[in-house]
Amino acid sequence: MLLHSITADAQRTTRRGVKPSHRPTATATAADTLFSPADSVVSLSGYNKPLRSRRETFFVTNASPRSISAIDVTLEYIDSSGRQLHRRTITIPVDIPAGETRKVDTPSWDTQLTFYYRESPPARVSTRCYPYTVTSRINFILFDICSDI
Repeated sequence: MLLHSITADAQRTTRRGVKPSHRPTATATAADTLFSPADSVVSLSGYNKPLRSRRETFFVTNASPRSISAIDVTLEYIDSSGRQLHRRTITIPVDIPAGETRKVDTPSWDTQLTFYYRESPPARVSTRCYPYTVTSRINFILFDICSDI
């Protein structure tokens, strides 16, 4: 009974009708293997896709204390005029230990091989080719369930 009165005192406010919100704490999600990440947990960098390449590459850095076994990423491709060329969501199986970085390769969205990432080395040929930029959003991370054992 004493415990109940201590909890009730902690919930009192000076305004009438205001009740504390019950939000899940960070510790409630730490045990889950599927986690919606903050920017500080996983980062993507070093994107590259040269002209006529069938692959896109980038680096994934795991700043979490647990190993990662997959990430789900949305990539949006934008031309030099700011128009969307394509958008896709891919789930990438990866094995990234805590605190490490891995290079990831994915099949390119550019099946005609006429686009190149604007930061890639310039093409030597003088054919019709188009630069683009890319934005990314990490949708979820699948942590390795055995990494805490």
